[in-house]
Amino acid sequence: MADPAAGLRAELETLAVARRDFPLWTDWGVADESHAVHSLGLSYLMRVGQELGYVAACEYPVAGHHVRADAVWWYRITRRPVAVFEFERFKDGSELVAKVRNLMRAWHAAGCASVLLGLVFWQKHFYTGGAEHVAGLWRELERGFRDEDGAEVGPVPARLLVVYECMHTRTAGGMHTLKRFKEWRRR
Repeated sequence: MADPAAGLRAELETLAVARRDFPLWTDWGVADESHAVHSLGLSYLMRVGQELGYVAACEYPVAGHHVRADAVWWYRITRRPVAVFEFERFKDGSELVAKVRNLMRAWHAAGCASVLLGLVFWQKHFYTGGAEHVAGLWRELERGFRDEDGAEVGPVPARLLVVYECMHTRTAGGMHTLKRFKEWRRR
């Protein structure tokens, strides 16, 4: 079984699983409408986890009905989470903070283990993003926050967060194909 961060990074660099199992995203093209890209992203993250030897599920509750993650990977032997993901369309940046906060809740629910926290996003109409929207995400983990009920959600080690952006190419007929993933790193 591969290290989850290294296995994810290797797949996102080669797109081997994406090209083999998701040609509608990599070759055929997809429109940026409704839940099409979100559905593909969740399916892809689940499939990558399975390919790496983990048990994987989409939209799975990590802590009962309170925390639901877009994708979760578990070790087969220990049955503990090894990676938790959120996959989101970028709108104004606030949704990325909300997703990081959900990852923080999931980390605490998983017993503060060394769980990979992954945020993968794409831009509306597939525009490329800017560092100003991503830079504060690691600080968010280090600060912690108070949720809408006033409960404190403590800090999470920032080293656990990986952030990737889906990069697409426009094809004929207004469709887009997955070209690569850009890894955003903490500055």
